[in-house]
Amino acid sequence: MDYRKTKVEALVVRNNHLLMVRHVADDGQAEWQLPATELEEGENPEDGVERALLSQTGHEGFVRYFVHKQKPKEGPHKVILTYMADLRPSVDYMGHDPRDRHGAPKSLQVAWRSLRNPELRQAYQSVLAKARL
Repeated sequence: MDYRKTKVEALVVRNNHLLMVRHVADDGQAEWQLPATELEEGENPEDGVERALLSQTGHEGFVRYFVHKQKPKEGPHKVILTYMADLRPSVDYMGHDPRDRHGAPKSLQVAWRSLRNPELRQAYQSVLAKARL
């Protein structure tokens, strides 16, 4: 697989809530997204997903299965691969309480966002359909 310009995303769902990170761009605009990263040279997609979960949420995770492949018509990525993933249990395990807000690396917030949110469902319509959510 050509790692250049390949983005991988983690779809983590618990109790009808989706694990998301809030990125703040240099211009101050904030956007909620799935934990994601670009693949590094020699890295397989599953390892990239696990790296994204750890670096963006502070929690170890693992890939369950492949969900969706998207080829954007514009933007920096040639392909976006989405994988269903889960978090590994730990002593400071991030629970499923949707009110939880967790610290994360700079310029990120981490939260469980409701799948009942119409804007969220619309933004991730094709991914959620492929995951049968």
